[in-house]
Amino acid sequence: MTAVVMTWKIWTDLSQN
Repeated sequence: MTAVVMTWKIWTDLSQN
């Protein structure tokens, strides 16, 4: 995974909480 994908994954994860 690229750093961008990692950031997107974390961000979407936080947004859903």
